[in-house]
Amino acid sequence: MDQKIIDDVIFRKADDKDLTNLYRLEIKCFREDAYPPQLLLFYMRFPKNFFILAEKIPEKIIIGYIIGIIEGGEIGHIISICVDPGFRRKGIGSKLMIMAEKYFVEERVCISKLEVRVDNEEAMKMYKKLGYDIVDILKRYYKDGGDAYLMIKKLC
Repeated sequence: MDQKIIDDVIFRKADDKDLTNLYRLEIKCFREDAYPPQLLLFYMRFPKNFFILAEKIPEKIIIGYIIGIIEGGEIGHIISICVDPGFRRKGIGSKLMIMAEKYFVEERVCISKLEVRVDNEEAMKMYKKLGYDIVDILKRYYKDGGDAYLMIKKLC
């Protein structure tokens, strides 16, 4: 994938050398819900994956990422999206989502799904703006017993 530049941010495929910095960002965004480094590495190497990061240049600081996979050849699943709190509301999360959706469509996948904490109003606002609808509540989805909304978007 070619690197895409928006102002002082590039979007590129994540690779093994990014793992330490991605994990730091994962903890910053998700705290107790953070994926362990081994799981992030698994998704980097997952067939038919989409693991793109947003990197601030020239500092080369990872400020966001998105992980998407294709399930059963039919559903695009946004596994995780994270933007550093200091860089939110600048369009980075929306850009990452749009890039993932484009990848799904290129792979002939017409449905995108994701899960979001029921109290994560900021994320839900972005997902709704992008056309996602709440279709279910997933009780006790998170390690701490928190519920999630299942959100779906038809892409094609």
